[in-house]
Amino acid sequence: MPNTQTLEISALFSDSSGDYVRVCKHIVDVLNEESGFVALGYPAMAEQHQRAGRLTKFFNFANDVKLSMATTQYQPANRNRYRGYYPAPEIRGFSDKERLDIGPEPGLMAPNLEGSEILSESNPWPSTEPQAGWRLDSLQYFDDLREIAVALLDAIACGLNLERRDTDDLCRGRNGTLRLLNYLPQSPKNLYSNNVPEIVDKTNRWITGIEHVDTTTLTLLWQTYPGLQIKGRDDVWRDVVPPEGGLSIHCGDLFTKLTSGVINGSIHRVLGDGTHRTSVGMFLEPDWATVIRPPNVDEGLSYAEHLLGVFSTRKKQARRY
Repeated sequence: MPNTQTLEISALFSDSSGDYVRVCKHIVDVLNEESGFVALGYPAMAEQHQRAGRLTKFFNFANDVKLSMATTQYQPANRNRYRGYYPAPEIRGFSDKERLDIGPEPGLMAPNLEGSEILSESNPWPSTEPQAGWRLDSLQYFDDLREIAVALLDAIACGLNLERRDTDDLCRGRNGTLRLLNYLPQSPKNLYSNNVPEIVDKTNRWITGIEHVDTTTLTLLWQTYPGLQIKGRDDVWRDVVPPEGGLSIHCGDLFTKLTSGVINGSIHRVLGDGTHRTSVGMFLEPDWATVIRPPNVDEGLSYAEHLLGVFSTRKKQARRY
């Protein structure tokens, strides 16, 4: 399978207007055809690479510490239902992973909607840090990646000749989700016969994350081991193999109507070969009250309404299995 392109984006953070416009147009061309790319040359890239690695040390905690931050779905005595820790399933399979979701701090005020109180909850934090400064590192990484994501959204607007006001509401503010993911090591030989993974390529990799489009504006992803794939407009899956410090960039579902289909939400999936893999993703999100135009919806609605609707749909689908 081919790889996604790697783009040098340092011009987005310099004073050279000519280089800026050139890179903006290149970004749009690549997103239009391949739906994603790997970014290099963003501010403090080496430092950010080291910080991301430190954040994933959270998964070295004992289970009791991690479960103290779990959502009520897994620990009913806990108060958090949205932000927090999501453990791997107790019965092991071929796509086992655990994750930690971190939001803006302090949390954003929730809109007056049924069920919206989860959107304003505070982040849970471990009573002891996996290493000194871990909480501050988490919040700093959240802020820094969000700034990079906003710069990229501005660049896409420039490359498409969109009015700045068309994209401002989708990124101004503080909202977003920083997601730490830990894909556990495993072997298909240990699986039950009725739970066989779908082998999808000649290297015997199997699907550990089904294909989907993120419910967001823009996603930035750091990873320790290849696995992420993005499907281009040509329906070809491309491997995301970033050099050290590189960030995978792909678009959420809010891009389709915003760009009249020039750039669609990026269809992506994750493959595994049993190797342990960690990743850290930044999901750039509008503030809750921002009116958006998601795909398959004729009228505008607030981002909070959209997200709560997505949550409701996922719960109904989960009950079927």
